[in-house]
Amino acid sequence: MQNGIRSSTDQAAIGATWEDYRRAISNDATLLPAELGFKASLSDVFRLEVNNAIAALGTRVSGHVYLRDTAHPLSNVSIQLLDPVTPQAYSTTSAGDGSFCDRGRRRGNYSVSFHGFSTASPIQLTVAAGDITDQQWILTPGGTISGDVVLSPGGGPVRDVAVTAVAGDGTEYSTSTDDAGHYTIDSIPAGTYQVVTHRAGFSPAEIDNISIASGQILPHVNLSLQTGGTISELSLDPAALYRALPSLRLARMVQHLAAQQLQAANTRSAM
Repeated sequence: MQNGIRSSTDQAAIGATWEDYRRAISNDATLLPAELGFKASLSDVFRLEVNNAIAALGTRVSGHVYLRDTAHPLSNVSIQLLDPVTPQAYSTTSAGDGSFCDRGRRRGNYSVSFHGFSTASPIQLTVAAGDITDQQWILTPGGTISGDVVLSPGGGPVRDVAVTAVAGDGTEYSTSTDDAGHYTIDSIPAGTYQVVTHRAGFSPAEIDNISIASGQILPHVNLSLQTGGTISELSLDPAALYRALPSLRLARMVQHLAAQQLQAANTRSAM
């Protein structure tokens, strides 16, 4: 029996006596991650056993996660599988021996992420009819980039705007600002990034050559959105354009008068 994660055959191998059950529950108590409950709580430990049994009934993704090498299993790591097409997100947590089992997945292509940790390269999984087992994922502590997005001039916060850290190979890690204009991009691999943000009607803001080490927290990477975006960045909402017509007409009149005054001045200087 593989420690921590049981197949349907393993479930039958637990046994039918109270001693068999006690042994299985005792084993689960050593594996229960803190995120899923207390080791001293029989109901929490029993829930882990139930989850393992349910996992054996459907398509599942299972394996182990390790810190830097296979000699150091990682427990209590939140693992997320995201299908960008659906989008459906599923999560599980690694047990005390680093084992994990994500149960009942629908067929599809999933990207895998780890809260607080990163991998050397992005992980993509294709779930079909059969189980995906014996995954061995080596993790390192992820870096964190955070800061604020503000308007310029004025310095007001910009909420609900996308901020993206772009690696040298083009891999992107994105988030959105909160109501205070603050953003946090975590669980990213060590490397050098370009941090960018943009919003319609404003010039894009970016900061190049942001270097971050494994596990490093890099705060105060602040971005300032400047007014005066290009026409291609403007919303083409008809109602918004209609409301903007008076200002556009006024601007055109001012430009026309300025051109007339410049022409008159040139005529006088030539006489």
